[in-house]
Amino acid sequence: MNPAARLCAAALAIEFDDVSSTEPRLAVHRVRRMEHVLRTETGIIEQASTVLGSDYAAVQRLRSAIEDARVARSTPLFVCPSCGSPLGLRHDPNRRMGSKDPQAFHFAHGANRACDLAQEKGWSQAKINAARYHGQRESEPHKRMKEMVAESLKHDPSFRDVAIEQRWRHGTDPQQWRRPDVSAQHVSGPMAFEVQLSTTFLSVMAERRHFYASEGALLMWIVSHFDPEFTRAGFEDIFYPNNRNIFIVSPETVAASAEQKAFVVEVVYTIPVLTPEGLREPVERKLVRFDQLTQDRVHQRIFHIDVDKAIPAALIAAKRINVGELLRAFIASPGHPADAWAAVVAEAERNGVASLPPWREVNPLAKTLYRLMNREKNFAWQHATIAELGHHLHTLYPEQLVIFQAAIEALSLGTVVRSERAAPSLRDKLAAVNQALRAGDRRFVPPLWAVEVARMLCPSIYGPLEARLRALPEFP
Repeated sequence: MNPAARLCAAALAIEFDDVSSTEPRLAVHRVRRMEHVLRTETGIIEQASTVLGSDYAAVQRLRSAIEDARVARSTPLFVCPSCGSPLGLRHDPNRRMGSKDPQAFHFAHGANRACDLAQEKGWSQAKINAARYHGQRESEPHKRMKEMVAESLKHDPSFRDVAIEQRWRHGTDPQQWRRPDVSAQHVSGPMAFEVQLSTTFLSVMAERRHFYASEGALLMWIVSHFDPEFTRAGFEDIFYPNNRNIFIVSPETVAASAEQKAFVVEVVYTIPVLTPEGLREPVERKLVRFDQLTQDRVHQRIFHIDVDKAIPAALIAAKRINVGELLRAFIASPGHPADAWAAVVAEAERNGVASLPPWREVNPLAKTLYRLMNREKNFAWQHATIAELGHHLHTLYPEQLVIFQAAIEALSLGTVVRSERAAPSLRDKLAAVNQALRAGDRRFVPPLWAVEVARMLCPSIYGPLEARLRALPEFP
């Protein structure tokens, strides 16, 4: 028997990689037709349909390679996951003549009464998953990854009792147990680390998350590489449930762990951002220490960036831009027809951005921002300078002054305003306004619709305006 197959079969015979013998068996009733095969090159068990794929020519080449290995009596390319017998690739006897479908082929097992998969006995799905998972665990790259994780942890004084494949029994039910790739005690609680190099089995992941959660432990998945633009679906089963964060251990991170005396990993994440082309999710990578990560033991997540929290904000920002474009077009249109304003209000409500009041209430603020944003385009001003506009707002629209100040900052107009003759007296007025705001004077607090209009018309105002609003005694 091939060494990889022997290891896999031996492990299955002893423990089936943590699978309880009390689990129901879902028999695979297919005589000598293999649904799962062990690739001897990697020691990994794969689905036969995935190996066959959709390229008919590639399957024909694979058939020839399998037969060449048989004739040369070299190591077979594929063997039975249960008994290690060589597998051949055969035509489906019921296939339609002339069919070019790769799935019209199947892996065939020779007669073997001692093998479950050669007979109608079949395997339970749990046993199949266990065999596939264990086959991956025995590969040399997987062993090296486990060693790198353990080595990195030993450099960090916040971890102790670091062990590779140490049996972990359930605290209240000794019949339940797992054997994590690496385990350790952290100052925050027990930790389990699982290395994933190829396909992930969702059922295995769910079982392990449930087991460690019930133990008050945190499970952290580690991979050797990750590219969100081109990756296996199995890696995505780790990436998306884990708040779009995934962690890599490599020789580089091991060296960083030794240098920093801390467990260092590379985190890969995508966080949505607004660009001139719309909403994008650029891939970010950085080396981080374990103490820079957020632990969510209840949901079995660990992450560096809270992407799930950022996504709704980014989507709302994108919707603001869409409504803002419609609002700017309305402001620039002559006459401001009532039906056009109704369309703006409806679009805002449809996007869940804001509930806008009648145009006569929005008009003063919209025109103020529009003039500031288009200052260099010789937009018609009612006031000669920005400072004079500020005095006008102080008299008639005091609730706009917070937005006015934020717009000056966002549009980098501070130097312009300070050079104007009316600036000193305006500065004194604004200082008094800000002091009154800090004392809880609500006369100068902008209504929510005004804040939304400002964000829609002038996206760059978001940061300065948000900072000013959050500094108020009571956020509106």
